[in-house]
Amino acid sequence: MGSEGRLVSLEDGGELFIAEHGSGYPVMLLHGGPGLDHHEFRPWLDPLGDMGLRLIYVDERGQGQSPRVDPATLSVRGFAQDIDRLASDAARRPEQRDPGPGPAGGPSGRARRHTASRRAPRTGTSRSGRGSRHGPG
Repeated sequence: MGSEGRLVSLEDGGELFIAEHGSGYPVMLLHGGPGLDHHEFRPWLDPLGDMGLRLIYVDERGQGQSPRVDPATLSVRGFAQDIDRLASDAARRPEQRDPGPGPAGGPSGRARRHTASRRAPRTGTSRSGRGSRHGPG
């Protein structure tokens, strides 16, 4: 795949800018922020795309080359939902595989962890009284 970027329309009407490099196992790269974009990783990680990975650089909603939105509408939950939508869109297309995880740092990492925790079965309780997927807290 080339390294040019494009806008991807999400099912809720939002749009995210993505740039892809390489082919093979997909890895979704999520920048920190707010106020940053996919250039936080690019071109430094591009060599991984030449080693059998499909790098999917994402400019999150309202950031980088993604269309501007009202900042009051941005939230970690919203970022997580956008990544879910982007992954679902890729999974529906036979020529694309579900994007994999990106780095764990920054609000993007929190959004990804939030998404993962919503999908994981919860057992036991934590000190806050909410369930924990790692057993009693």
